[in-house]
Amino acid sequence: MRELIFNFVLAKQVSKYVTVGAIGTLINLVVLYVLVEFFGLYYIIGAVIGYMLGITSNFYWNKKWTFHNHSNHYEEQYEKYVVVSLVCGVLSLALLFLFVEMFNIWYILGQFIAIVSGGVLGFILNKMWSFDGKS
Repeated sequence: MRELIFNFVLAKQVSKYVTVGAIGTLINLVVLYVLVEFFGLYYIIGAVIGYMLGITSNFYWNKKWTFHNHSNHYEEQYEKYVVVSLVCGVLSLALLFLFVEMFNIWYILGQFIAIVSGGVLGFILNKMWSFDGKS
């Protein structure tokens, strides 16, 4: 029974994590589009700003909604969350390169696999490190 409850809670957290990630991606893309199309900002700068705003939104909602973390150490947790996000981003890019260049996988499929891989790693690292309840 304990394992069943654990699996249910874990599945619920994963679905919330995916939902939060989708919203963060939407924020990222909307900010990028607005900054480039309406303000004439260089797309790379817009992408960085959009990415950081997406990460910030994801941090807030994962802290409060996904993991129900009540710690007041926001700065320390945010720093950890950003580190995890950057590590997963670099891993995703490396996997994409590997899939496309070494294994000749279609870049869209490679990106999908890379995003899922980075998302799984991000969930585990954030659950066990960023929001572990010790900080």
